[in-house]
Amino acid sequence: VFQMIQFQKDYEISASDKTALKINDEDLDTFRELGNIGAGNAGNALSQILNKKVLLEIPPAKLVPVSDAITGLAEKNTMLVGYAGFMKGFLESNIFLSLPVEDIENLLQIILDSDTKKELTKESDLNNTEKSAITEVFNILMGHYIAALSDFLKIKTEPPEYRFFFGKANNIFKALGADVTKDDTKAVVVETSIKVADGPVIRGKFIMFLNPSIVHKVIDRITEIW
Repeated sequence: VFQMIQFQKDYEISASDKTALKINDEDLDTFRELGNIGAGNAGNALSQILNKKVLLEIPPAKLVPVSDAITGLAEKNTMLVGYAGFMKGFLESNIFLSLPVEDIENLLQIILDSDTKKELTKESDLNNTEKSAITEVFNILMGHYIAALSDFLKIKTEPPEYRFFFGKANNIFKALGADVTKDDTKAVVVETSIKVADGPVIRGKFIMFLNPSIVHKVIDRITEIW
């Protein structure tokens, strides 16, 4: 099951933020649907890889201070394995794919067709074959996620350069924070999750951080082509 990493607290959009950034609830719903489109495409790819039914869960998009969002993603100091990249061009945003380490163990067991599950505590526990298998799945999922957004918006996107990470959530997002924000800028956070219907539990999370200026470009683009 690709389950959500919950924020440590709920974030409400203040009236002043809505006015200053010219973002309303309908705009956030638009990005929730974009997350649905991207995750749906990635979910289909995962279903083919695992030969299992995949379901989607799309929580509401939120407008939050980026630094707070990163801190919130580190709840319970979870050990995560994943990818982090930056999309350039029209849909400029930071994008993440992360899975709890115990679910990476389940994923490896499925894709390598192993009778036993290997316990992982650090990145060096992965041999070359295992890491290659994980990164190939990550490449497929991220590629399908981004391709769906590109097709829907009828734009060209450059494939991001991803960084593989393995470690405690708070350390990962603290280290990545410098790449996401230089101040306490607010951004639209689009979260998407995928559930595998049967077999060993697999949980994961797609996250996009979009600057409000990009939000308005995307809304205008959707109005223009749809």
